[in-house]
Amino acid sequence: MSDQVLQQILNELQKLNDQVSNMESSLKSLKEDMAVVKQAVLETAEKVDKQEASLAALALRSIEHESAINKLRQAK
Repeated sequence: MSDQVLQQILNELQKLNDQVSNMESSLKSLKEDMAVVKQAVLETAEKVDKQEASLAALALRSIEHESAINKLRQAK
C-alpha cells in the first residue's frame, strides 16, 4: 500500500477513535445524570409517602371529630 492510502486509513481510524471517545464521554455523563435522577425520584417518593400518611391521619381525625359532633348534637 502506498503511504497516501495508509495515511487515509490512519486518518479514518483516528476519526473513529475520536467518535468512540465522545460516545464514551456522553455515556459516562448520562450514567451520572441517571444516578442524580434516581436519587431525586427516591426522595420524591419518600416525601409522597409521608404526605399520604399525614393525609390519612388527618382524615381519621376528621371522622373522629365528626362522630363526636354528631354525638353532641344527639345529646341535645
